[in-house]
Amino acid sequence: MKSREKTEAIEIDMLLEAIFRQRGYDFRNYARASLERRVRSAMNKLNVKHISEMIPLFLYNDTFFEIFL
Repeated sequence: MKSREKTEAIEIDMLLEAIFRQRGYDFRNYARASLERRVRSAMNKLNVKHISEMIPLFLYNDTFFEIFL
């Protein structure tokens, strides 16, 4: 696994943990490929470059969280 892939894997884990703790939705055991596609789609819709940029958006803004769902 390349360095960027490792970093993105960590960011996805952090995002999923934040969603679970804040919103009560547990996506942590979903198929990883499906989650990655959903995360990439959300990144495009939100116009962010890094997965970790979405964490505060999902924690503090219901609208952004609905985009992910």
